Amino acid sequence: MVIDPGHGGKDIGCTDDKISEKNITLAVAYELAQLLEMEGANVILTRNGDYQPGQKIFLKRNNDIDERIAKAKENNADIFVSLHVNSSPKGNRAGAVAFYNEDTRLGKLLAQDIQRELRYIPDMVKRTSRPRSYYILNHLEMPAVVVELGYITADTDRQHLSDPMYHKKMARSICKGINSYFNNSHTVDISMNSELPVYERSIVEPVENDKLPNLYFVPKTKTRLFMATEEMTLDDTAQGTVKELARSALEQLVEGPRQIKQLSPCIPEGISFTDLKISGPLATVDLAVTNEEPGFMGSEGEWIAISSIACTLFEFPEIQQVQILVNGKKRKTLAGHMDISKPLTRKKAPLNKIPGGIMEGKKAKVAIVIDDLGQRNPEGLKEMISIDRPMTFAVMPNPEYSSRQAVQAAKRGYEVIVHLPMQPVKGKAKWLGPGAITSNMTAEEIRNQVRRDFAQVPYATGFNNHMGSLITAREELIRPVLEVAREKGFYVLDSRTSNQSKIIPLAQSMGIAYTQRDVFLDDVKSISHMKKQLELLADEALAKGSAVGIGHVGLGGKKMARAIKDIIPVMEAKGIELVYLSELLH
Repeated sequence: MVIDPGHGGKDIGCTDDKISEKNITLAVAYELAQLLEMEGANVILTRNGDYQPGQKIFLKRNNDIDERIAKAKENNADIFVSLHVNSSPKGNRAGAVAFYNEDTRLGKLLAQDIQRELRYIPDMVKRTSRPRSYYILNHLEMPAVVVELGYITADTDRQHLSDPMYHKKMARSICKGINSYFNNSHTVDISMNSELPVYERSIVEPVENDKLPNLYFVPKTKTRLFMATEEMTLDDTAQGTVKELARSALEQLVEGPRQIKQLSPCIPEGISFTDLKISGPLATVDLAVTNEEPGFMGSEGEWIAISSIACTLFEFPEIQQVQILVNGKKRKTLAGHMDISKPLTRKKAPLNKIPGGIMEGKKAKVAIVIDDLGQRNPEGLKEMISIDRPMTFAVMPNPEYSSRQAVQAAKRGYEVIVHLPMQPVKGKAKWLGPGAITSNMTAEEIRNQVRRDFAQVPYATGFNNHMGSLITAREELIRPVLEVAREKGFYVLDSRTSNQSKIIPLAQSMGIAYTQRDVFLDDVKSISHMKKQLELLADEALAKGSAVGIGHVGLGGKKMARAIKDIIPVMEAKGIELVYLSELLH
């Protein structure tokens, strides 16, 4: 096994005042190598000190990314694992992620096995594995992954990444994931998809002025969107041909958003657009890069910059491929990570266009939330936590078993949120349980109670409402709840128990990440009905790009678990991916 601690020497990678990527990746690599060797593996490190692979004394250094690839090939490695630390212009990014080349089946399986183990770290933000076009992954034939150990731009991740004990946790999880990969039976498949796209119209055909292309930018707020759109504005210099409009679009892309204040540029300072050539379906974009400092752009920032250029040009049906040059020449990467050695192809871009922007991955996404944890031995809990897919569990804050079940769920790799009891318009008080928010409380009483409730659920990252048709419909009652959520850094799921709910507009105005329930899955306690609701949820996701369903433990919980297990293969056959709720936030 070849383990690759990213960066090294003068190339420090991502950094802040106290920690640097090159040191973190080496520390985790040492721990991981020791664990794998104890399992009987032959482990080779691409570097075992603070230097760049390929560095020669008194001689010009070879390209270190090619040296890492050569190390894997010359040792005939069974797998290759590259360790990195990420940074992102998207402020809500956190958690470790295993990335793979979408054209290699075994690389995907290795990434999924590693990601499955990483999510068992209770205090790690839950994420799912993702395809991404890393140069190093695209140029290796053996199963290979890049594990981004966390985001140096996220406060919680930065604290974790500076902790040697956390390094050990991550190494153990990656080691377990590698063991799982080798213990499973996988058929060798390293085939690459070389099918070329087709195009239909002439490149000089004018684009109608009322159908201007969208430009792609980074949302400033937390959102499920990878990038959001703003329509291009027509300059006097743009005469209407595809080439002229595409050139104007790229100039505006680099300049930044003109109309929507909630967006920020995808192209960082130090990169500018200099030229565009179009030949048949291929657009060649020349970028001037003046910032060559190591670590000036993390892998995610690099991917966002490249994707924004490609997606903006793919707004023109005539353009099917985009080749990016740097300072007039072909380069392997833009800033050390993402592959630009070959054209980016519209058909293979792992991005899913939905209203308002794009999401990562070509699949529609479904988040399933299970309410009412915290009870003693709730029906269906045992069955729910045996479902080997990302799910989110909502835990009542004050029953005797709340803390225990929250910890159990987090350690089993599920996301945890608080299921906050709130007074309904109609209903029995005993249905609420202790710690409920009621209409006779003052704003300060509500804030204090919410703080106590949130503190009762370990590892929670957000909340949704239990009942609450009265509270959520009255701004003066729900605002104090959201104020504490903002103070805590929680997101909110509106369970939509009232058509008059004020949660979403208030969350938007207060800058709180949010989403809402699309389908109740078990309002009728029969498996046949639950399956119909899950199929409705799938249809919603395919139509909109994503959807959120809510089910329950307790009465009918075993049936709910059975329905979910039965419908998962159906969803996945339709190209739907199950994700954590936090991956679908607005």
